[in-house]
Amino acid sequence: MNYLNKNESHFNDYISKQNERIKRFKQLGDKCNEDSSKLRLYQTLFELKKGVIFAKCSLNVPKATIEDDVKEFLEYALFIENALPNSDIISIICLKYLFKMGISNGLQFLSTIEQEMTNSSAKVYKEFVRVLKSENVADSLQDFMNNEWYGLCAEFPWYNTENTDSFVGYWSLVATAIAKAKMIDVTHIDFIPKNIL
Repeated sequence: MNYLNKNESHFNDYISKQNERIKRFKQLGDKCNEDSSKLRLYQTLFELKKGVIFAKCSLNVPKATIEDDVKEFLEYALFIENALPNSDIISIICLKYLFKMGISNGLQFLSTIEQEMTNSSAKVYKEFVRVLKSENVADSLQDFMNNEWYGLCAEFPWYNTENTDSFVGYWSLVATAIAKAKMIDVTHIDFIPKNIL
């Protein structure tokens, strides 16, 4: 997917800078003893690593080259799991399924993710539940992703960031994981990083 003025160089620079920041924060973590400081540190590491994963999706790199990033991201999540918003919990569930890290069964994933999205206050997740309950999930998913998804994401901090240096791409892990679980052809569905299917 081509994002206006963003090219391969933008995403590679972003990844390089974020990995350098991650390295520095990890060094700080070795010296950090206070619980509240550690929580903030791991929240920062979690967000930085999430950005690296999405930027690599924008580069369309092979799934295997993202796997270590996902493992590290999930390790950070363990430290902050009680402080995570619902949207991050949903992303974690999707990544665990997409990378077969604790959730490998499609039915188990669908049950878990539907329950988590039903409990969310975000309208975009309510719409995903509607898609899952539709008669033709493939057509509903394609229509939703191509016509409604981005507009319903206005409440998220990454919305409308394509003109910033922090832009990592617009990707829906939920749609990607649903497509995998339901074996949906994603050729004509927007916002799905096909490299991690």
